Amino acid sequence: MVIGAGPGGSTAAAYLAQQGRRVLILEREAFPRFHIGESLLPASNLVFRELGVHARIHAAGFTEKRGATFLFEDGRSTRIQFGENKDVVDPTTFHVGRAEFDSILLDHAQEQGASLGQGWAVQSVERGNPFRVHCTDAAGRPQRVSCRAIVDASGRAGVLARQFGLRRVDPDLKKVAIYAHYRGVAMPRESAAGDIVVFARKDLGWLWLIPLGDGRVSVGAVLGQSVHRDLRNAPGGIRLQDLFRATIGAGAVLDAAEACTEVHTEADFSYSAARYAGPGWYLVGDAGSFLDPVFSTGMHIALSSAREAARAIAREWGGGRSSDRKYDARQKRRYQLYRRLVKGFYEPAFRDLFFSASPIPWIRAATVSVLSGNDDPSLKTRLGLAVFEFVARSKGRLASASSPRSN
Repeated sequence: MVIGAGPGGSTAAAYLAQQGRRVLILEREAFPRFHIGESLLPASNLVFRELGVHARIHAAGFTEKRGATFLFEDGRSTRIQFGENKDVVDPTTFHVGRAEFDSILLDHAQEQGASLGQGWAVQSVERGNPFRVHCTDAAGRPQRVSCRAIVDASGRAGVLARQFGLRRVDPDLKKVAIYAHYRGVAMPRESAAGDIVVFARKDLGWLWLIPLGDGRVSVGAVLGQSVHRDLRNAPGGIRLQDLFRATIGAGAVLDAAEACTEVHTEADFSYSAARYAGPGWYLVGDAGSFLDPVFSTGMHIALSSAREAARAIAREWGGGRSSDRKYDARQKRRYQLYRRLVKGFYEPAFRDLFFSASPIPWIRAATVSVLSGNDDPSLKTRLGLAVFEFVARSKGRLASASSPRSN
Protein backbone atom coordinates (compact mmCIF):
# COMPACT_ATOMS: atom_id res chain seq x y z
CA MET A 1 0.00 0.00 0.00
CA VAL A 2 1.05 3.58 -0.70
CA ILE A 3 -0.40 6.39 1.41
CA GLY A 4 -0.55 9.57 -0.66
CA ALA A 5 -0.69 10.15 -4.43
CA GLY A 6 1.76 13.04 -4.67
CA PRO A 7 5.04 12.69 -6.59
CA GLY A 8 6.65 10.42 -3.97
CA GLY A 9 3.66 8.12 -3.68
CA SER A 10 3.03 7.92 -7.43
CA THR A 11 6.70 7.24 -8.10
CA ALA A 12 6.92 4.43 -5.55
CA ALA A 13 3.68 2.92 -6.85
CA ALA A 14 4.85 3.04 -10.47
CA TYR A 15 8.16 1.36 -9.65
CA LEU A 16 6.42 -1.44 -7.76
CA ALA A 17 3.68 -1.92 -10.35
CA GLN A 18 6.28 -2.16 -13.12
CA GLN A 19 7.70 -5.15 -11.27
CA GLY A 20 4.35 -6.89 -11.27
CA ARG A 21 3.39 -6.05 -7.68
CA ARG A 22 -0.18 -5.31 -6.64
CA VAL A 23 -0.24 -1.71 -5.40
CA LEU A 24 -3.07 0.30 -3.87
CA ILE A 25 -2.69 4.07 -3.47
CA LEU A 26 -4.92 5.82 -0.94
CA GLU A 27 -5.25 9.60 -1.40
CA ARG A 28 -7.52 11.78 0.73
CA GLU A 29 -7.52 14.85 -1.56
CA ALA A 30 -9.11 15.41 -4.94
CA PHE A 31 -6.73 16.00 -7.85
CA PRO A 32 -5.76 18.32 -9.44
CA ARG A 33 -4.94 20.62 -6.52
CA PHE A 34 -2.62 23.53 -5.67
CA HIS A 35 0.66 22.59 -4.05
CA ILE A 36 3.97 24.29 -3.38
CA GLY A 37 7.32 22.73 -4.29
CA GLU A 38 7.56 23.52 -7.99
CA SER A 39 11.29 23.57 -8.79
CA LEU A 40 13.11 20.36 -9.71
CA LEU A 41 16.79 19.35 -9.71
CA PRO A 42 18.63 17.67 -12.62
CA ALA A 43 19.31 14.45 -10.69
CA SER A 44 15.58 13.66 -10.76
CA ASN A 45 15.79 13.11 -14.53
CA LEU A 46 17.17 9.65 -13.76
CA VAL A 47 13.96 8.73 -11.94
CA PHE A 48 11.78 10.03 -14.78
CA ARG A 49 13.74 8.10 -17.39
CA GLU A 50 13.64 4.86 -15.39
CA LEU A 51 9.88 5.21 -14.95
CA GLY A 52 9.40 5.94 -18.66
CA VAL A 53 7.69 9.27 -17.99
CA HIS A 54 10.43 11.75 -18.94
CA ALA A 55 9.11 12.31 -22.48
CA ARG A 56 5.62 13.06 -21.15
CA ILE A 57 6.99 15.58 -18.63
CA HIS A 58 9.08 17.21 -21.36
CA ALA A 59 6.07 17.39 -23.69
CA ALA A 60 3.94 19.09 -21.02
CA GLY A 61 5.60 22.41 -21.80
CA PHE A 62 6.92 23.15 -18.32
CA THR A 63 9.50 25.93 -17.98
CA GLU A 64 13.01 24.60 -18.51
CA LYS A 65 15.45 25.26 -15.66
CA ARG A 66 19.21 25.26 -16.17
CA GLY A 67 20.34 27.11 -13.09
CA ALA A 68 19.58 29.49 -10.25
CA THR A 69 20.34 33.17 -9.68
CA PHE A 70 21.07 34.43 -6.16
CA LEU A 71 20.98 38.19 -5.50
CA PHE A 72 22.12 39.90 -2.30
CA GLU A 73 20.95 43.29 -1.00
CA ASP A 74 24.50 44.67 -1.07
CA GLY A 75 24.60 44.28 -4.86
CA ARG A 76 26.55 41.01 -5.08
CA SER A 77 25.13 38.10 -7.05
CA THR A 78 26.03 34.60 -8.14
CA ARG A 79 24.54 32.21 -10.69
CA ILE A 80 24.67 28.45 -10.42
CA GLN A 81 24.58 26.75 -13.84
CA PHE A 82 24.09 23.02 -13.55
CA GLY A 83 25.96 22.41 -16.79
CA GLU A 84 29.17 24.04 -15.55
CA ASN A 85 30.01 20.82 -13.70
CA LYS A 86 30.76 18.08 -16.23
CA ASP A 87 29.63 15.44 -13.73
CA VAL A 88 26.05 16.72 -14.16
CA VAL A 89 25.30 14.71 -17.29
CA ASP A 90 21.70 15.89 -17.74
CA PRO A 91 21.73 19.53 -16.61
CA THR A 92 18.29 20.68 -17.82
CA THR A 93 15.31 20.23 -15.52
CA PHE A 94 11.95 21.97 -15.02
CA HIS A 95 9.78 24.26 -12.94
CA VAL A 96 6.40 22.55 -12.76
CA GLY A 97 2.86 23.51 -11.99
CA ARG A 98 2.13 20.90 -9.39
CA ALA A 99 -1.50 20.32 -10.37
CA GLU A 100 -0.47 19.12 -13.84
CA PHE A 101 2.84 17.51 -12.82
CA ASP A 102 1.30 15.46 -10.00
CA SER A 103 -1.48 14.30 -12.30
CA ILE A 104 1.06 13.13 -14.91
CA LEU A 105 2.86 10.96 -12.34
CA LEU A 106 -0.37 9.62 -10.85
CA ASP A 107 -1.81 8.76 -14.27
CA HIS A 108 1.44 6.99 -15.14
CA ALA A 109 1.35 4.93 -11.94
CA GLN A 110 -2.19 3.77 -12.77
CA GLU A 111 -1.17 2.96 -16.33
CA GLN A 112 1.52 0.68 -14.89
CA GLY A 113 -1.15 -1.18 -12.92
CA ALA A 114 -1.47 0.63 -9.57
CA SER A 115 -5.00 1.02 -8.16
CA LEU A 116 -6.22 4.31 -6.67
CA GLY A 117 -8.60 4.99 -3.82
CA GLN A 118 -9.39 8.71 -4.26
CA GLY A 119 -10.94 10.44 -1.25
CA TRP A 120 -9.76 7.70 1.12
CA ALA A 121 -8.29 9.03 4.36
CA VAL A 122 -6.00 6.87 6.50
CA GLN A 123 -6.74 7.13 10.22
CA SER A 124 -4.26 4.70 11.78
CA VAL A 125 -2.10 1.67 11.07
CA GLU A 126 -1.74 -1.54 13.06
CA ARG A 127 1.71 -3.05 12.68
CA GLY A 128 1.85 -6.75 12.03
CA ASN A 129 2.02 -9.32 9.28
CA PRO A 130 -0.06 -8.18 7.52
CA PHE A 131 -0.47 -4.49 8.39
CA ARG A 132 -4.05 -3.40 9.03
CA VAL A 133 -4.84 0.09 7.81
CA HIS A 134 -7.91 1.81 9.28
CA CYS A 135 -9.35 4.45 6.97
CA THR A 136 -12.52 6.04 5.63
CA ASP A 137 -13.57 5.73 2.00
CA ALA A 138 -14.80 8.51 -0.32
CA ALA A 139 -18.28 8.24 1.21
CA GLY A 140 -16.94 8.59 4.75
CA ARG A 141 -17.55 4.95 5.66
CA PRO A 142 -14.97 3.20 7.88
CA GLN A 143 -12.85 0.61 6.11
CA ARG A 144 -9.97 -1.70 7.00
CA VAL A 145 -7.37 -2.74 4.42
CA SER A 146 -4.64 -5.35 4.92
CA CYS A 147 -1.27 -5.19 3.18
CA ARG A 148 2.23 -6.66 3.33
CA ALA A 149 4.14 -3.36 3.16
CA ILE A 150 3.42 0.36 3.47
CA VAL A 151 5.06 3.30 1.75
CA ASP A 152 4.02 6.45 3.61
CA ALA A 153 4.08 9.32 1.12
CA SER A 154 1.42 11.35 2.92
CA GLY A 155 3.47 14.55 2.83
CA ARG A 156 3.63 16.81 5.83
CA ALA A 157 0.64 15.02 7.33
CA GLY A 158 3.17 12.27 8.10
CA VAL A 159 0.68 9.55 8.97
CA LEU A 160 3.20 6.96 10.21
CA ALA A 161 5.79 9.43 11.55
CA ARG A 162 3.19 11.04 13.78
CA GLN A 163 1.54 7.78 14.87
CA PHE A 164 4.91 6.19 15.67
CA GLY A 165 6.22 9.37 17.38
CA LEU A 166 9.10 9.80 14.93
CA ARG A 167 8.83 13.44 13.80
CA ARG A 168 11.55 15.82 14.98
CA VAL A 169 11.18 19.58 14.29
CA ASP A 170 14.57 21.09 13.43
CA PRO A 171 15.39 23.52 16.27
CA ASP A 172 17.83 25.55 14.15
CA LEU A 173 15.55 26.08 11.15
CA LYS A 174 12.34 27.42 12.67
CA LYS A 175 11.15 29.67 9.85
CA VAL A 176 7.91 31.00 8.41
CA ALA A 177 7.06 30.84 4.69
CA ILE A 178 4.55 33.04 2.86
CA TYR A 179 3.72 32.28 -0.78
CA ALA A 180 1.27 32.57 -3.66
CA HIS A 181 1.13 32.56 -7.47
CA TYR A 182 1.18 35.89 -9.31
CA ARG A 183 0.82 37.17 -12.85
CA GLY A 184 2.59 40.24 -14.19
CA VAL A 185 5.82 39.69 -12.23
CA ALA A 186 8.85 41.66 -13.49
CA MET A 187 11.69 39.14 -13.42
CA PRO A 188 15.05 40.80 -12.57
CA ARG A 189 17.42 41.57 -15.46
CA GLU A 190 20.28 39.74 -13.69
CA SER A 191 18.57 36.36 -14.03
CA ALA A 192 18.72 34.06 -17.05
CA ALA A 193 15.54 32.75 -18.64
CA GLY A 194 14.09 29.92 -16.59
CA ASP A 195 16.22 30.53 -13.50
CA ILE A 196 14.76 30.31 -10.05
CA VAL A 197 15.65 33.66 -8.45
CA VAL A 198 16.54 33.99 -4.76
CA PHE A 199 16.88 37.39 -3.07
CA ALA A 200 18.97 37.05 0.10
CA ARG A 201 17.95 39.65 2.70
CA LYS A 202 20.27 41.20 5.24
CA ASP A 203 18.00 39.96 8.05
CA LEU A 204 18.95 36.43 6.84
CA GLY A 205 15.56 35.83 5.29
CA TRP A 206 15.06 35.35 1.55
CA LEU A 207 12.54 35.74 -1.26
CA TRP A 208 11.91 33.51 -4.29
CA LEU A 209 10.60 33.77 -7.84
CA ILE A 210 9.89 30.60 -9.85
CA PRO A 211 8.65 31.12 -13.44
CA LEU A 212 5.98 28.50 -14.10
CA GLY A 213 4.94 29.43 -17.64
CA ASP A 214 1.55 30.70 -18.83
CA GLY A 215 2.45 34.02 -17.21
CA ARG A 216 2.40 32.59 -13.69
CA VAL A 217 5.25 32.97 -11.20
CA SER A 218 5.50 31.29 -7.82
CA VAL A 219 6.38 34.05 -5.35
CA GLY A 220 7.36 33.56 -1.74
CA ALA A 221 9.33 34.62 1.28
CA VAL A 222 11.04 32.72 4.10
CA LEU A 223 11.60 34.69 7.29
CA GLY A 224 12.88 34.09 10.79
CA GLN A 225 10.13 33.82 13.37
CA SER A 226 11.06 37.09 15.09
CA VAL A 227 11.10 39.01 11.80
CA HIS A 228 7.75 37.50 10.83
CA ARG A 229 6.27 38.35 14.23
CA ASP A 230 7.34 42.01 14.00
CA LEU A 231 5.95 42.36 10.47
CA ARG A 232 2.74 40.54 11.31
CA ASN A 233 2.05 42.93 14.19
CA ALA A 234 2.70 46.02 12.07
CA PRO A 235 -0.30 47.99 10.72
CA GLY A 236 -1.69 46.19 7.69
CA GLY A 237 0.02 42.90 8.52
CA ILE A 238 2.33 41.13 6.07
CA ARG A 239 2.02 41.47 2.31
CA LEU A 240 4.41 39.88 -0.15
CA GLN A 241 4.44 43.12 -2.15
CA ASP A 242 5.71 45.02 0.90
CA LEU A 243 8.43 42.43 1.55
CA PHE A 244 9.72 42.80 -2.02
CA ARG A 245 9.56 46.61 -1.89
CA ALA A 246 11.55 46.57 1.35
CA THR A 247 14.26 44.30 -0.12
CA ILE A 248 16.99 46.18 -1.99
CA GLY A 249 17.11 45.02 -5.60
CA ALA A 250 13.66 43.44 -5.52
CA GLY A 251 11.54 46.55 -5.06
CA ALA A 252 9.74 46.73 -8.42
CA VAL A 253 9.26 43.00 -8.98
CA LEU A 254 5.63 42.87 -7.80
CA ASP A 255 4.57 46.47 -8.48
CA ALA A 256 2.39 45.52 -11.46
CA ALA A 257 1.66 41.96 -10.35
CA GLU A 258 -1.62 40.45 -9.20
CA ALA A 259 -2.08 37.33 -7.09
CA CYS A 260 -3.91 34.51 -8.89
CA THR A 261 -4.10 32.20 -5.84
CA GLU A 262 -4.72 32.83 -2.19
CA VAL A 263 -1.68 33.62 -0.04
CA HIS A 264 -0.52 30.69 2.10
CA THR A 265 1.51 30.73 5.31
CA GLU A 266 3.41 27.84 6.90
CA ALA A 267 5.62 27.73 10.01
CA ASP A 268 8.19 25.34 11.49
CA PHE A 269 8.33 23.40 8.22
CA SER A 270 11.85 21.91 8.60
CA TYR A 271 11.78 18.51 10.30
CA SER A 272 13.27 15.05 10.15
CA ALA A 273 12.39 11.59 11.50
CA ALA A 274 14.00 9.53 14.22
CA ARG A 275 13.66 6.57 11.83
CA TYR A 276 12.68 6.45 8.18
CA ALA A 277 11.89 2.76 7.92
CA GLY A 278 11.18 -0.41 9.85
CA PRO A 279 10.04 -3.95 9.01
CA GLY A 280 7.67 -3.51 6.08
CA TRP A 281 7.21 0.29 6.30
CA TYR A 282 9.03 3.22 4.67
CA LEU A 283 8.72 7.02 4.97
CA VAL A 284 9.09 8.79 1.62
CA GLY A 285 9.66 12.47 0.89
CA ASP A 286 7.87 14.98 3.12
CA ALA A 287 6.30 12.16 5.15
CA GLY A 288 9.78 11.61 6.60
CA SER A 289 11.51 14.98 6.41
CA PHE A 290 11.39 18.40 4.83
CA LEU A 291 14.03 21.09 4.62
CA ASP A 292 13.89 24.82 4.08
CA PRO A 293 13.35 25.13 0.30
CA VAL A 294 16.16 27.60 -0.48
CA PHE A 295 18.00 25.02 -2.64
CA SER A 296 14.88 23.28 -4.05
CA THR A 297 15.71 19.89 -2.59
CA GLY A 298 12.18 18.82 -1.57
CA MET A 299 10.97 17.26 -4.81
CA HIS A 300 14.30 15.55 -5.47
CA ILE A 301 14.27 13.97 -1.99
CA ALA A 302 10.69 12.76 -2.53
CA LEU A 303 11.40 11.17 -5.92
CA SER A 304 14.73 9.60 -4.92
CA SER A 305 13.47 8.19 -1.63
CA ALA A 306 10.40 6.75 -3.41
CA ARG A 307 12.68 4.98 -5.87
CA GLU A 308 14.80 3.58 -3.03
CA ALA A 309 11.81 2.49 -0.94
CA ALA A 310 10.26 0.65 -3.90
CA ARG A 311 13.54 -1.11 -4.64
CA ALA A 312 13.95 -2.10 -1.00
CA ILE A 313 10.47 -3.65 -0.92
CA ALA A 314 11.07 -5.45 -4.22
CA ARG A 315 14.31 -6.94 -2.89
CA GLU A 316 12.61 -8.22 0.24
CA TRP A 317 9.70 -9.71 -1.68
CA GLY A 318 12.17 -11.29 -4.08
CA GLY A 319 13.75 -13.21 -1.22
CA GLY A 320 16.54 -10.77 -0.43
CA ARG A 321 17.58 -9.45 2.96
CA SER A 322 15.55 -6.74 4.69
CA SER A 323 16.72 -3.29 3.57
CA ASP A 324 14.91 -1.03 6.03
CA ARG A 325 18.06 -0.25 8.06
CA LYS A 326 20.03 0.58 4.92
CA TYR A 327 17.19 2.78 3.71
CA ASP A 328 16.97 4.53 7.09
CA ALA A 329 20.71 5.30 7.07
CA ARG A 330 20.52 6.59 3.48
CA GLN A 331 17.74 9.05 4.25
CA LYS A 332 19.51 10.35 7.35
CA ARG A 333 22.71 10.97 5.37
CA ARG A 334 20.75 12.76 2.64
CA TYR A 335 18.98 14.99 5.16
CA GLN A 336 22.20 15.92 6.94
CA LEU A 337 24.01 16.68 3.68
CA TYR A 338 21.42 19.20 2.53
CA ARG A 339 20.85 20.51 6.04
CA ARG A 340 24.50 21.61 6.23
CA LEU A 341 24.05 23.78 3.14
CA VAL A 342 20.65 25.13 4.18
CA LYS A 343 21.80 25.99 7.70
CA GLY A 344 24.88 27.66 6.25
CA PHE A 345 22.73 29.93 4.08
CA TYR A 346 21.47 31.58 7.28
CA GLU A 347 24.99 32.37 8.49
CA PRO A 348 26.64 35.66 7.35
CA ALA A 349 30.09 34.09 6.85
CA PHE A 350 28.63 31.37 4.62
CA ARG A 351 26.84 33.98 2.52
CA ASP A 352 30.01 36.06 2.20
CA LEU A 353 31.81 33.07 0.76
CA PHE A 354 28.83 31.92 -1.32
CA PHE A 355 28.61 35.35 -2.97
CA SER A 356 32.39 35.66 -3.35
CA ALA A 357 33.43 37.11 -6.72
CA SER A 358 36.32 34.63 -7.07
CA PRO A 359 35.33 31.22 -5.70
CA ILE A 360 37.92 28.45 -5.80
CA PRO A 361 36.95 26.44 -8.94
CA TRP A 362 37.00 22.92 -7.47
CA ILE A 363 35.08 24.06 -4.40
CA ARG A 364 32.48 25.69 -6.63
CA ALA A 365 32.27 22.50 -8.69
CA ALA A 366 31.54 20.52 -5.53
CA THR A 367 28.78 22.96 -4.58
CA VAL A 368 27.21 22.84 -8.04
CA SER A 369 27.29 19.04 -7.98
CA VAL A 370 25.34 18.80 -4.72
CA LEU A 371 22.93 21.60 -5.65
CA SER A 372 22.16 19.65 -8.84
CA GLY A 373 20.91 16.78 -6.70
CA ASN A 374 24.05 14.68 -6.24
CA ASP A 375 23.34 13.54 -2.69
CA ASP A 376 25.76 10.61 -2.82
CA PRO A 377 28.88 12.66 -3.58
CA SER A 378 32.35 11.40 -4.38
CA LEU A 379 35.26 11.86 -1.98
CA LYS A 380 36.46 14.83 -4.03
CA THR A 381 33.07 16.51 -3.80
CA ARG A 382 32.82 15.84 -0.07
CA LEU A 383 36.27 17.36 0.43
CA GLY A 384 35.24 20.42 -1.57
CA LEU A 385 32.19 20.95 0.63
CA ALA A 386 34.27 20.39 3.77
CA VAL A 387 36.79 23.04 2.68
CA PHE A 388 33.96 25.45 1.86
CA GLU A 389 32.47 24.97 5.32
CA PHE A 390 35.86 25.25 7.02
CA VAL A 391 36.62 28.56 5.30
CA ALA A 392 33.15 29.90 6.10
CA ARG A 393 33.47 28.94 9.77
CA SER A 394 36.94 30.49 9.94
CA LYS A 395 35.66 33.73 8.43
CA GLY A 396 32.81 33.70 10.93
CA ARG A 397 35.13 33.23 13.90
CA LEU A 398 37.41 36.03 12.67
CA ALA A 399 34.44 38.34 12.23
CA SER A 400 33.21 37.56 15.74
CA ALA A 401 36.67 38.10 17.25
CA SER A 402 37.13 41.47 15.54
CA SER A 403 33.66 42.83 16.37
CA PRO A 404 33.46 45.19 19.38
CA ARG A 405 32.18 43.61 22.56
CA SER A 406 29.77 45.29 24.92
CA ASN A 407 30.74 45.59 28.59
